[in-house]
Amino acid sequence: MVAVVQWLKDLWQALLQTAIDCRRIWRMAPWIPLLVVVPEFIQHCVEINIGMFASRDAARALGADPQRLLFGYVKVAGLVAATLAAAGFWARHQGGKVLWRAAAIAVALNVAATGVMAGLEFAVPDWTSLDIALSIATLPLLVLLVGALFGDRAMTLPQAYRSGWLIAVRLLVLVAAGWIPLSQLHRFNHLWAMGQAQPLVWGLMVFDALVVGLMACWVGTAVYRGYGPTRAE
Repeated sequence: MVAVVQWLKDLWQALLQTAIDCRRIWRMAPWIPLLVVVPEFIQHCVEINIGMFASRDAARALGADPQRLLFGYVKVAGLVAATLAAAGFWARHQGGKVLWRAAAIAVALNVAATGVMAGLEFAVPDWTSLDIALSIATLPLLVLLVGALFGDRAMTLPQAYRSGWLIAVRLLVLVAAGWIPLSQLHRFNHLWAMGQAQPLVWGLMVFDALVVGLMACWVGTAVYRGYGPTRAE
């Protein structure tokens, strides 16, 4: 019971520190959120120019516009880059170095696990239950990868399966604590813009681009802080 209470306290502290660090990163390394803010805003410019926010019907009709999709791919790449840059920024700030060989092995294991799960999806009739079980069983592989990216030589595969379960849960909780509300705000920004006057649409889309930048900073910081109080301090 004492251990559970302490784990929850550590989780709460990590959540608070994630929020603080997420704010700090905009001041210390503004180029990180800009990796996704800029392409996100460019995509919004395209969406406004093609009339996507005229109505919900227009949004559905123009959702697959080639120009919009092109910048959408760039935006997704920017989101991934900003998230990794945020995590790497805090790791370097604390003196961590990427263990490239260990990271490559961890990536290979994660890819292999994903491939096995994808193959079983077609081979097993009652896939849902097995999918949940395998997703849980492979959580330590995520911890193994994060440990390699943050330079933790002690996080070997056996160690990941011994101590990685709670780390994985903490990672997922911290990421979800910011990602879920921010992604909902991102969604509602688009809904609120439908059929509005142009100045309001532009204002909402500027705000929305910043929200997406915050999402990337949150996830990267949460992954770092979620890896554990001892590693992140």
